[in-house]
Amino acid sequence: MTGPLGTQEAWPGDATSRPPPTDSWPTGISDLAVTNTSGASTTPLCGYQAGVQEFGNHDVITENRISGTGYLNHPTCTTAQPYVTYRIDTTGSLDPLVIFNS
Repeated sequence: MTGPLGTQEAWPGDATSRPPPTDSWPTGISDLAVTNTSGASTTPLCGYQAGVQEFGNHDVITENRISGTGYLNHPTCTTAQPYVTYRIDTTGSLDPLVIFNS
């Protein structure tokens, strides 16, 4: 992990070996289509797309503007729609704080 002024810092590992909490800063994210054709599964082949993907401990995700068909919450892969999409995917996260996102 890189600390202040580029110094290297170590963090005590936990059972999941995740780094300490971080914050996301306000961002505008938009995708008008589902463009990823793989990543969720191989049988059946399903795409995966998320505006923000979170996998950490107690992280804060706030003030993101996420829009477009490519980021609608569609968590189930189907034959007609062979993809999963999320505005914010917190699958596997430990107690994330997700607030003030639109």
